Amino acid sequence: MVFRQPSVQYQLKCPVMLRLRRFTKHANLNPILWEATRNWTSIKKFIEIQIPVPWGHIAGKWWGNPDSKPLLGLHGWQDNAGTFDGIAPILPNHISLLALDLPGHGLSSWYPSSTSYNSSQGLLVLRHVVKYFKWNKIYLLGHSMGSAYGYLYAAVFPDEVEKYIGLDLARPMAIDPYALVLEAQNIIDRCLNNDHLSMGSGPKFSYDELMSRLFTGYQGSLSEESCKVLLKRGAVKFCDGKYCYSRDPRLSRSTNDLSAFPISHINRMAVNIKCEVLNIRGKSGASFIPLDQYYNALELMKISAKRFEFYEVEGSHHFHLNEPSETAALISQFLD
Repeated sequence: MVFRQPSVQYQLKCPVMLRLRRFTKHANLNPILWEATRNWTSIKKFIEIQIPVPWGHIAGKWWGNPDSKPLLGLHGWQDNAGTFDGIAPILPNHISLLALDLPGHGLSSWYPSSTSYNSSQGLLVLRHVVKYFKWNKIYLLGHSMGSAYGYLYAAVFPDEVEKYIGLDLARPMAIDPYALVLEAQNIIDRCLNNDHLSMGSGPKFSYDELMSRLFTGYQGSLSEESCKVLLKRGAVKFCDGKYCYSRDPRLSRSTNDLSAFPISHINRMAVNIKCEVLNIRGKSGASFIPLDQYYNALELMKISAKRFEFYEVEGSHHFHLNEPSETAALISQFLD
């Protein structure tokens, strides 16, 4: 039998771990499974959570003290909460991190049919999470697409975001409004044509084949070990022993341009970001926008940011997962 959504049997299994296999309750959380992963010299705990939303649930990994307000982690397109598995265990003990599986990714529910994945929906998701926990002030950590969501949220809710950390993306992708008018018809029809897609509706693979496809698809951005990390909550195993990705296949047929903003709007938003800002770029990172535009976006944020820091580190687009130590140190320094 094929299920449209991942079920609990596909819960994350860490490579070197101590599974406590017991349930607990938190003031604002449903019953959740305690896990503990062994780091080189210490044991770091996290809890698997589910946040109810109208279309299902948002899953996440809460690293550290579940009674403290966490740094809210937002992953990149087609990744999942595992993207912060390298950083989270080596952050100082007083810093907790809630890494979300955004809708359609990891263990989170997919959007209903005829609902598209885009940045406007991403803002609504963040608002759901903030309202659920009744937070008045938040810290945001985003990688790639997650950084774009953080940028938008910090601009739209400037009095609520205290710190915003962006990894390998300085601003959301812009759209040429004239090009959008010409392309909108195709985007809308493509969205409707994708409604039939479900988990298992596409090809299935052996685990090694799925690993190879992921590694090849990221074109060197992910190490093989990082691919394994993302597949812990990014793969589903079927009764026949075959696997497919747990993410919604509609993600690969993006309709994000429908809600993208022209560059003039994005630049105006930068001036409304008033929180403390840290941006870290991989020297061999993604080239979603030309480098001069990346630096220009940073300059615009500096105008109104309460505090601003920018660093470039060695590594690819997924530098924070492949080699997390330097990134974790910069984040720890910024948060202290």
